[in-house]
Amino acid sequence: MPWIIGVLLSYCLGAIPFGYLAVRLIGRKDIRSIGSGNIGATNVYRVLGLHWAVIVFILDCLKGILAVSVIPFLLQRPETSYILVCGLASVLGHMFTFFLRFKGGKGVAVAVGVVIGLGLSQPLFLLILCVSLMVWFILFRVFRYVSLASVVAAALFFVLSILFPLDREYKIFAFLVMAGIIVRHRQNIQRLIQKKELKC
Repeated sequence: MPWIIGVLLSYCLGAIPFGYLAVRLIGRKDIRSIGSGNIGATNVYRVLGLHWAVIVFILDCLKGILAVSVIPFLLQRPETSYILVCGLASVLGHMFTFFLRFKGGKGVAVAVGVVIGLGLSQPLFLLILCVSLMVWFILFRVFRYVSLASVVAAALFFVLSILFPLDREYKIFAFLVMAGIIVRHRQNIQRLIQKKELKC
């Protein structure tokens, strides 16, 4: 079925482990054995510094943007539900990348990219993202825990999606993204409780 092609392409796009590749090619190291072991921008910052962390974050965002803007357009599938499924597939691809035996990142950057990509057709969704990112920034500046800021921002994103007049598909997407991000941060949450989480 043609719709499966777009979902698979979105997953494969999301599965590209830019953080792992950057550290492997530039730092000649395996990022999975350093710091938190995560392949995302935060751990890249610990290994390669801010410059490469920003690059990796932008590249991960682009995966989400392309998944909801380019792939459905090429397949001529403009339905909101299909676009959101492609976006969710890209987030899952990042979280569970087949390139690294289905052990990937937390999905935050890709999810941000998905919402940015949806922003032109649903500016209210983009506004909710902006509010959530502001809260993320404040929490990070105060506590210096990326994990804490990410989990709270993801939860806030879902709550605001429920409160604002959005179509049901967007609310479901927000819930699934929040649930995925929290599940992927479960070890971080445990370390936060034990006061063993790494700061930035």
